[in-house]
Amino acid sequence: MCVLMKYWTEFDYDRLPKLGNQYRRDHKYSPVIASFDLESTNYHNLFAFMYVWQFGIGDQIVFGRTWHELREFLANVKAALHLAVQHKMIVMDHNLKYDFGFFCREVPVDGEIIAKSQHEILMCTVFDGFEFRDSYNYTEKSLDAMGEEFGMPKVRG
Repeated sequence: MCVLMKYWTEFDYDRLPKLGNQYRRDHKYSPVIASFDLESTNYHNLFAFMYVWQFGIGDQIVFGRTWHELREFLANVKAALHLAVQHKMIVMDHNLKYDFGFFCREVPVDGEIIAKSQHEILMCTVFDGFEFRDSYNYTEKSLDAMGEEFGMPKVRG
């Protein structure tokens, strides 16, 4: 069960799932899977900007307000889980093609990028340790439909 959302500086790295003996450095992916979302707004139809990001990892949900905070958080998670080019964490983002337009200029997008078209990103590698994947392209369902399928209806208000 998820605990209340906390600010990124309160993230408890000790509560990350313990990898134990099943963790092997030669595995391509960490058994820890995460989710990411950002919220943005449009200022007088002149420009759009991100005002909050959320990252679900283990049973924790954390948020931050700036790109600097996201870069720091990702660097800390990468160090805690020993992520690298050959050992990545999968991060599901339900609208990667939209979010990518924001974060591709703000966080190191390095390595592989897979896309259906110039504007439809399916997967990209960030910080040489996080593989962001577009969960909408895997499911072809809205977040509401996915939540209901898993018995977690949308919270209103």
